Formats: sequence, structure tokens, C-alpha cells
Amino acid sequence: MLRDLDRAGDLRLRVNAYLVVNENSAEGRLLGDYFNDHEPGESVSPHVRVAGLKVFTDFANATVLLWNQADLDAFVAARHAEGWQLAIKIVSATSLAMILEAGAAAHAADPTFGQARPRLEHMLFATPEQIADISDLGFVPAINTNVPGQLVGEPDIEALGAREPVGAYAPWRSLFEALLTPAGISGFPSFHVEEPTGAPFGSPIHLIYQAVTRVGNLGTPSPAELLEEPLIPEQAMAAHTINAASAAFEDDVKGSITPGKLADLVVLSGDPLAVLPAAINDITVLMTMIGGRVEHCAAGSEAICPDLSPSGTPAPGAGSTPPPNGVSLGAGATVTASSELPGAEADRAVDGTPAHWNAAGLSPQWIEIVLAEARRVDAINLVVAQDPGGPSRHELWVRRTGGEPTLVQVFEGLTADGDVLRFEPAARLEAVELVRVVTTDVGDLFPAWKEIEVIGPPGS
Repeated sequence: MLRDLDRAGDLRLRVNAYLVVNENSAEGRLLGDYFNDHEPGESVSPHVRVAGLKVFTDFANATVLLWNQADLDAFVAARHAEGWQLAIKIVSATSLAMILEAGAAAHAADPTFGQARPRLEHMLFATPEQIADISDLGFVPAINTNVPGQLVGEPDIEALGAREPVGAYAPWRSLFEALLTPAGISGFPSFHVEEPTGAPFGSPIHLIYQAVTRVGNLGTPSPAELLEEPLIPEQAMAAHTINAASAAFEDDVKGSITPGKLADLVVLSGDPLAVLPAAINDITVLMTMIGGRVEHCAAGSEAICPDLSPSGTPAPGAGSTPPPNGVSLGAGATVTASSELPGAEADRAVDGTPAHWNAAGLSPQWIEIVLAEARRVDAINLVVAQDPGGPSRHELWVRRTGGEPTLVQVFEGLTADGDVLRFEPAARLEAVELVRVVTTDVGDLFPAWKEIEVIGPPGS
């Protein structure tokens, strides 16, 4: 579903998917090895990535443990050996102890275990000794920064807390003091309420506010014994930006506003690091941008929101429709590419249908057409698949019988979905047997073409 939404241009954010390996139920039934249909870290479409595997270790607030230690040890070791990042859901110090034991066994077999950044998802309780083990083994705590405030007054959580070690609940500041890099999460929509004022429930601003103040839903104060481990604003901000990116192996492209990274960012009405803690909740989002495209512009903020329409110089040869003359030479051609997404294979770029080829990664990417026989080429039309539009650069290469590939055209400028880049040789181009298109830059999109039309003379 996510991939289909993305291909239709309707997925307006990026998704790191963690594939579930067992049921979140009292039985915890394993769901089979279906995840082996994918590669760890595989990008299945421009905005959807298979980040890792989700493992449930306990159920009903840890009153039910879903694994025995031997099976858990074997599972963690096997998935680590296959290259998977594990996001392991734990609630209690008891289930955390099992995971730490499994991690220690995996680390003993492979000292690089921590480099896989195994995640401790929804971690609620950890003793000082367990925090030291988390650090030693390279685990990444993924913490609900709206806890404990969000859970104040919940009877089942209070019952869980009564069973846990004293002082082990939501030790968020201790994690930072141990030089760990906890990733901030929300648990949305669990325990959802409509906050009457301030930042919405589950929003990053509200999460940062709750991390610093430990205020609960609807302003409910936390008991005094839960006020000892608040984060400072800098820590809370890091948890929801660079630390979260690092926990997903994306700190090289996300998590900070740095040249060369994706333009995924928000513009706020105030600085969470500069206002009093209580005022953090009053900060609003003026603009949200994904990949340089404005996806949200608050009313009254139009002056700071870039125009959504591309501006600048169109790529040479760009037009809306190809001229109708000539004959397509694509029939019987062999088409290969540097990569391709399932359902968007290379041969779709020459099939004359609305289907398109889509690379499975960022540029540079190439697609190559070997004609059924060497032919004269009068024109080549490249029908652009690019949403949103923006700057791009493409190289067009041809190889003639007995020769080497030759660069015949560079298209560089602004392009948008449906544009046609047309190449017409100044002199006759005889005996062409191969056409290659190399996309060297299309921003943070995966290169794609709706159609590549190699045109021969009429009647050929």
C-alpha cells in the first residue's frame, strides 16, 4: 500500500518500515520469514525504505513473556548475521534483561554487533546496571519522551511500575549522561487526547515540551518522584532530530540542516532552546518541507513558503509533447538498468504504455536500450517522470556499430513530470545499436522515465 501511494505521488512523507516478525498478542506467534523477500535497508520506492525488523518480546505490560532465552538468543544472532537492524519492543526491566543477554551472546560471537544499532523500542524501565550494559553493547534506546507524563493515572501502568525496580521508570536523563544517543518516539496514537491549547498531542513540539516538563496529557502534573529525570531542551531536541536519524542509519542525509542533506525541515514560530520550558508548547509550525517541496504552509506564513512551481531555466529540449513524425525503434529492444523497483522494471520505459521505469536508488543511475538491429536514429524523446519538478541533469550516450559509446547530449535544467526532452542529431546518426541515458542528478528523487522513444525515419 505504501509503495502504491508513493508511486501515485500521494505519499507526502518518508517512511522507514520495520517488518513485524511476530504477533503482538499473548501467543506472540512467529509470522514466518516473509521478510526475506526484501534486503535490509532496501528502498522499495522513493519514499519507502525497509529499515529493519520489529520484534515483540512481551505482552500485556510484560505480564506475558513471548520468548524463552535460548530461542531469543538464536533469533537475534541469526538476524544480525543476515544484516538486519532489529527494533525490539520491550516494556519491563525483565524483558530488557532478556534482550541484553541475547545481545551479549551476539556480541560475543561478533564484536561488531553494536554497529547494527539494535533498537530498544518503547523502553520504559532500565536500572543503572542495565543502562551500562546498553552502552557497552551498542543498543539504541527509542524512548517515548511524553512518558512518564502521558501515563500518569493509568492503572495498568501504575501496577506495572509497582513490579519494577525502584527508580527505573523513564530514566531519560541518565541515558544521556551515559553518553547514549536515545531516539525520540511518540507511541501515537496510544492514549490520544485532544489537547485544548498548545501543540497537538504527539507532535514533536509537544513531545519536546513533555520531555522537559514531564507534564502529562491535558496538563496533568507528574508525581514528584517522577520529576527527577527530565531532559533539557537540547537533549529533547536531539532525540527527535539527529538521534532519531542516526537510529535509522539516516544521519548522513537527515536530522540536521546541513549542506548536502535532504531538505526535510520545518520552520517554527520560536526557538525551543531559547524560551522558558512552559512556552515550548506554544510554538507552532509555520512551514513543513519534504525534499525541498513545501507540504504545509500555515495561514499567514505564505511570505516564507517558497513558490511550489519550479523556477529557473528549463532543460534544453524540454517540451510537453513529442513531435509525431518517425517510427519507434523500441520493438524487440533489450532494456537493462542500473537498478529497478518491483513493478517499475526497465522494459517499461519502451513499452508505449503509461507504466514507467523507476530506479531503486538515488542518482547516478542509468538505463540502456540495445536495439534489435543497428538502425539510423533521427531523434530520441525522453519522457520525464519527476514529481516534484526541479533541477536535473541527464546524459544521453549512443554507440554505433564497431564504436564506443559517445556522449551526444546533456540535458541540464528544470524538468517536471510529463516534460519531453528531445534530442535531434545535427547530422545523420547511422548504425546506432545502443542508447544509454545516465541521470547524474535529480535531487532526492529516484531517477525514472515514463518512456524513452528512439525514433527512426518514417517508413523504416
